Amino acid sequence: MKLAADKPKQDHENLLPLVNVVFLLLVFFMVTGAFSSPEPFSIEPVIAETDTVAEPKTVTIIMSSKGEFAIDNEIMSIDQVIYEVESYINNNSLKKLQLKSDAEAEALHVVELLERLGKTDIEAIHILTSAKP
Repeated sequence: MKLAADKPKQDHENLLPLVNVVFLLLVFFMVTGAFSSPEPFSIEPVIAETDTVAEPKTVTIIMSSKGEFAIDNEIMSIDQVIYEVESYINNNSLKKLQLKSDAEAEALHVVELLERLGKTDIEAIHILTSAKP
């Protein structure tokens, strides 16, 4: 008596779940990567001694280790920063700023910026730092 031979399974049938998982991971990483906007240059913030939180809806000035400045991901000179801050002060009731500087930034650049900002009508400048590891 002859028995019918079983059909051999095709190898590509086992790949379908793997392709589905890889596709879902690809979509996940594409979506999560799109939520963060890169800063104009890489900085390493100063480590903080306290646990304060930055205020929302304020102008954040980013300063690189080379003395470059940026506001809203637009790289600009110190004169342009002062101009942007003055126009912000004139158009908003909140007169507070945030300074996010690189830990390797020269103190002279930071002091020069703070002195120039001190001549404007700014009420407070918060220096953003990283928490202690």
